[in-house]
Amino acid sequence: MRQRREEKPTFQPQPLVQKTLEYVQKFNCGTNPEAVQAMRNYIESIGLRPYEWGLIANLMPEDSDEATKLIPSLVDNPEDLPEEQRGLAGDELDRLLAEVQNLRHA
Repeated sequence: MRQRREEKPTFQPQPLVQKTLEYVQKFNCGTNPEAVQAMRNYIESIGLRPYEWGLIANLMPEDSDEATKLIPSLVDNPEDLPEEQRGLAGDELDRLLAEVQNLRHA
């Protein structure tokens, strides 16, 4: 699109192309390889299951309420479950999401 706009300043992309570009720009956090790796390492160190940290990294929830709505397994599970199957406490999840947001903008 940049090249076409340089060639023809009045260029207007198809609406679907424009919406796709806006979506990609909104969720693009992979421009700094070091930050992406740091984010992955941090999320893995918390002890989440791989699908959970994958969802967090891709969905980028802003707060624990949004995260638990999108990823129900993040909510604390009943106490009778083994520790490795329990979810995160609310404050732990908020710290995790804040750190992910910081790394996203690094």
